[in-house]
This record gives sequence, C-alpha cells and structure tokens, in this order.
Amino acid sequence: MITLAKDGSLTARRQALGYLYDKQLVHALFEQAGTRYGDRRAATPAFCVPFVVEAIMLRWQSLS
Repeated sequence: MITLAKDGSLTARRQALGYLYDKQLVHALFEQAGTRYGDRRAATPAFCVPFVVEAIMLRWQSLS
C-alpha cells in the first residue's frame, strides 16, 4: 500500500481501492504516505503495512 501511495498514479489508486474499498481512506493514505515515506528508497516491509494502514485509519476517524 505504501509503495502504491508513493507512486500516486491513478492506476495505483485503483489498485488500492481494490484492496481497501474506502475512497476516503485511500485518499488519506495517498495524501500522507508521499510526504511521510517519500524519501525512502525501499518499500516498507510487508509486516509493517497493517500497522501503517491502521494508523492512517485511526487518524482519519479522529478527523471525521
């Protein structure tokens, strides 16, 4: 998910929507991941992704 968000393309957004099913959550992920993880060359390890997505969901819920 982080790699998709760092890419930021329409295709990457559609792939993320195929997994997450929530447009607002995908928007928040793509908005924040580029600035947060943009300077890293390697992708985030697969075991970290659920924690990152959960953190973004919690942040998104607190804004709602």
